[in-house]
Amino acid sequence: MSTAELVDHLFRHEAGRIVAGLTARFGLRGIDLAEDIVQETFLKALKAWSYHGPPDNPSAWLWKTAVNAAIDRTRHAKTVRTSHDEIAATTSEFHQPDDPAFSREISDDVLKLLFACCDLEFAPPIQVTIALKFVGGLSVTEIARGLLTGNDAIRQRITRAKRAWKQSAQPFTFPNGGELTARRNSVLTALYVMFTEGYACHIGDSAIRRDLTDEALRLAVLMAEHEHLSSGEVDAVVALFAFQAARLPARLGPDGELRLLAEQNRQLWNQQLIDLGFRAMQRSQRGDRVTRYHLEAAIASTHTMAESYDQTDWAAIVAYYDSLLSLHDEPIVRVNRAVACAKSGQLEIACAELDQLKDEPSLASYPWYHAAVGEVAARRQQRGTAISSYERARDLTDNTAEQRLLTRRLAEL
Repeated sequence: MSTAELVDHLFRHEAGRIVAGLTARFGLRGIDLAEDIVQETFLKALKAWSYHGPPDNPSAWLWKTAVNAAIDRTRHAKTVRTSHDEIAATTSEFHQPDDPAFSREISDDVLKLLFACCDLEFAPPIQVTIALKFVGGLSVTEIARGLLTGNDAIRQRITRAKRAWKQSAQPFTFPNGGELTARRNSVLTALYVMFTEGYACHIGDSAIRRDLTDEALRLAVLMAEHEHLSSGEVDAVVALFAFQAARLPARLGPDGELRLLAEQNRQLWNQQLIDLGFRAMQRSQRGDRVTRYHLEAAIASTHTMAESYDQTDWAAIVAYYDSLLSLHDEPIVRVNRAVACAKSGQLEIACAELDQLKDEPSLASYPWYHAAVGEVAARRQQRGTAISSYERARDLTDNTAEQRLLTRRLAEL
């Protein structure tokens, strides 16, 4: 692995945690500064490691460099209200990455920042956006794709939140009591988008990003184990993530090509994660509230229980999508239901559903809507429509692995 690749890898894995650690000490008003410091830290790493080689413990080097930069920047800031001695006392309590307490401490910091970002002063879309930006580390484009909105809208949300925090005297605090419950829905939405982006990347060369799926699952498990955050809904999210993460070892072929469910070697699926999924799914049944996460976990479990792709119970999956639509009548849910209908042999129903969605603005640039149209058209022997739809899908995705998959579909036609 080259130095540039190592730094990029560590940025994806460590940047969000370092921002969380700095923000936990210096407050939400300093989140903009924390983000700048982390960017500078990784640039320093790229320069230093290219010349001297990477250190024995790259994570410790990054953390120490970021903390030192934070102390230095705060010391020279004219507007700082806290004395340098107080800051030094605070930072002296930081555990280093090789200390036993560090892993749990930084995990708690990430969870704190996740809930702090979902500030009740902001509308839920802003809460989710800033959580994805500062905890998930997603780019503006990735957030926009995940939330099916425009880049400008995402930038405006981030700017509005930063401005509000700079003007606020609010310290970094972990909300408690009723505030935890009030913020939980936005947190789960952010984790859902974060996991989805990792499971099917919109941008880049890789089809998956394990750093995002692993982190989303880890944070969901932390919530499920927390005495004030645990709920049937959180357990359902853990189950959903675990079932889907279990497939990741088979999602890429030996050549690095994306493999969809029909092409996957199910022997490669992670049995420990499947077991975690079923345990979480059983716990999720407490209470009398059924959420979208319960239904999506049920869909994922149906795929998991099928011994082969041909034995998939598509009728049950269509029924789950029907229930999901009664809770969340959203365009992407309708697209997924149409695909399930097509696979269950209901081609005309699938075609009619997709045709009704052709003028839906949020799907105009969504590649997998056009891929679904292409798949249904191919099943109906409408070769021209299938080809043009797959071409449209390929042109819309910025992920090279997805482009290769769609090119392969075109070649098969």
